Amino acid sequence: TAVEAFRLVGKDPMVKAWLKIVDDVKAVIELYGNEKEKQKGLSAEEWMKRNGSMVLATVNPDDCRAAMIGFYAGVTAILACLRNHFAQVVALGASVGEVIE
Repeated sequence: TAVEAFRLVGKDPMVKAWLKIVDDVKAVIELYGNEKEKQKGLSAEEWMKRNGSMVLATVNPDDCRAAMIGFYAGVTAILACLRNHFAQVVALGASVGEVIE
């Protein structure tokens, strides 16, 4: 059904891209984790600007684009399934075919 349509269309590209983004964020945290003492006097807004800019500088824009494309494709597949019975049947048949394969 709708979940199967999302899984078939958008899940894999989105998950692969998000895992790369998570790795980039973890690298930033490891690299700048020692600076917690330096950042104690910062307000929440200043802290977010500083750390957010570090993360945005290290994350690959192509990975962000791939994650958003996968998400958008999955949401479009969900909407198609919810609006069209034929799309539901196709998604269910494709998932059954993958299980049998």
